Amino acid sequence: KKNKKIKYLALPKYREIFPEEYQTFEEQIQYRINKLQVNIATAKKMGHDAVVNNIINLTYVPNSYCADSFINIFPKDMPAIIVSSGPSLEKNVHFLQDVKGHALILCVDTAVKYLLKENIVPDIIVSVDPKISLSNFGDCRIIGIPVLGSPDMNYQVLEKMKGSKVIFASTENIYIQNLYKM
Repeated sequence: KKNKKIKYLALPKYREIFPEEYQTFEEQIQYRINKLQVNIATAKKMGHDAVVNNIINLTYVPNSYCADSFINIFPKDMPAIIVSSGPSLEKNVHFLQDVKGHALILCVDTAVKYLLKENIVPDIIVSVDPKISLSNFGDCRIIGIPVLGSPDMNYQVLEKMKGSKVIFASTENIYIQNLYKM
């Protein structure tokens, strides 16, 4: 079969002899093609900003932590709750008030504004979007909350959160990995 620049084929009679396996193979190939197309579109849309952010965020590396530093740090019986935006947040926010102090609350950047409006201060803010709106970071209570991000996260978020601990995850960048090793 063809998909623009990607070609794949099966041995003669394979499709007839193993129809279910061929169907699974074809679905997996299509899934990977779609995923690749999304990654390419994302890189085109955010690539420039991601590169600029990577460069500026290098200034935070010397005083930051690598996510690997937190392996086996938290008690095994401590639950962690990842909070994201969406209709279920409004429906379930009252549960977060009950677990505050008993579970680690990680909040994605798009939900932090809502949590703070409900007087729930997350334990960690997660931010990875190179172009995230800074309107999510207008509340002064964010200062001091650790931020878990990727090196290509919007550098302006870190500027707004001066005084917060920075934890970089997704540091596939060899240069940054070497900085952490040093």
